[in-house]
Amino acid sequence: MSQYGLNIHQERQNAVSALNEISMLQNETIEAFVDRFNTLRRKSGDQVLPDTLLIDCFTKALPTNIRDHIIAGSTFANPTKKTN
Repeated sequence: MSQYGLNIHQERQNAVSALNEISMLQNETIEAFVDRFNTLRRKSGDQVLPDTLLIDCFTKALPTNIRDHIIAGSTFANPTKKTN
């Protein structure tokens, strides 16, 4: 069976590993990065990570200047989040 390449379980595990290690490429647009992220997420199939971990993988993969805007925006947009 291995002579035909990766089986579906191996492909899904590879997609999960890639999601855990993903980072936005230097010349990649945010749209291209989101597409690449979503493709890996779909390929992970039943091995998909919980939403909280997906969000963490996504935000950690972004450059600091973009990540800071997202975090600041989500804090501002969340009226239940308490700030000191």
